[in-house]
Amino acid sequence: SGLSPYLVRDNEGSVYKTMKIGTQYWMAENLRTLTDPAASGGKLVAAIPASQWKAGRPGAAVYGCADGADAGSRPVREKYGVLYNYGGTRGELAPDGWKIPDHGNDWTTLQNYLGKTTLAKALKIAGFTEQLGGTRNSDGVYEKKDEVGYWRFGNAPVGSLCWVFYVDPLQVDFPEDTPDPEQLNNEQKSQNFGFSIRCIRK
Repeated sequence: SGLSPYLVRDNEGSVYKTMKIGTQYWMAENLRTLTDPAASGGKLVAAIPASQWKAGRPGAAVYGCADGADAGSRPVREKYGVLYNYGGTRGELAPDGWKIPDHGNDWTTLQNYLGKTTLAKALKIAGFTEQLGGTRNSDGVYEKKDEVGYWRFGNAPVGSLCWVFYVDPLQVDFPEDTPDPEQLNNEQKSQNFGFSIRCIRK
């Protein structure tokens, strides 16, 4: 077909598959780096107790691992990626030439290409349900791994809330007459939640 695979490397050297959806190039895997040149010591804090997470301490988490940066967490990071709270996304996580997607332009472009009522099904086909990383909620509790995938947008919060998009594999076939279809698969959550990230090429 003339097409060739395209890989991208993050700031820790991990390599990610990518996919083209319409005119956009998305990572086909959840971001798993904890290296951030803009953070103190060049690393995100990845061992945040629930009390500090609840208070909004910037950082990241690996599902169910007390120290997200230790060697034992590596298989979890490889399979599900890392969960980043809003404060933990303010640095330089994305590979060169890539970014955390924007809720306005990037999401609207994706919706317009895939169709609003078929968006969840299309994202499932595109591989987003292969890494359902769940979330670390605003109380510091891990939940919904292997059940729902949530991905953070790069926009600034609206008050205490931020935009995310999600895919629930059990809810992918929405009728064409679903009310307010533009709201399907994106919502606002507390900025203190930890969510996965899929970067998009600039």
